[in-house]
Amino acid sequence: MAEERETTRTEAVTRRIMKYIRQSRMGPGMRLPTETACMELFGVSRSTLREAVKMLVARNILETRQGSGMFVSPRQGIPDDPLGLYFIYDDIRLDLLNVRLLIEPTVAKLAAERATAAEILAIREAAERTEKCIEAGVRYGEADMAFHRTLAAASGNRVIARLAVAIEQSIEENIAYAGGFTEVNTMHFHRKIVEAVETRNGMQAYYFMTRHLALFRERFDEKEETRAIDNA
Repeated sequence: MAEERETTRTEAVTRRIMKYIRQSRMGPGMRLPTETACMELFGVSRSTLREAVKMLVARNILETRQGSGMFVSPRQGIPDDPLGLYFIYDDIRLDLLNVRLLIEPTVAKLAAERATAAEILAIREAAERTEKCIEAGVRYGEADMAFHRTLAAASGNRVIARLAVAIEQSIEENIAYAGGFTEVNTMHFHRKIVEAVETRNGMQAYYFMTRHLALFRERFDEKEETRAIDNA
């Protein structure tokens, strides 16, 4: 019974912390008050607060940094596999790419039309980080994901931004499967998309994102045809 009461108390504190974040309109990366201040603010012991924080970290609502404190997670509560893709046992890379083709050209168009000056700068910086990784010959999947995530955030549509996070896990797999041509494709079209966003040309942003992803789709089709011939 004591354990159940402690669990209930911890869950109540997690709800209070979430309410505090929402009422304070805290965004990703914003820091919560110190542990001592939170203990006083929420009227709880150190151990209960820490258990609540652990639960919120597990839910991607908070993240903790050694020596720095507690921060709102960039994922803002989006689970690692919100669509349950892990339990689809067949190869779904092509399905995910087709979903990206449905969503991301519109994301790019909206970003071109709605992005703030700060968001445009962030989009350019994300594209440049990807390019630097490619030029250095190191894995660039994480930087590539950040570029697409930044575009989604700049779209101004919060639901689309969360959908983009849900499907972005396919990017690294697409890069690995499509092979070496992806570096040139990525650098060229990321630059074109950035230019379209900077000039507020929504239709060009839509077109270049479509071409960027369509080339991946063509590469997938080529590999499937080759596989079919080899297995014939």
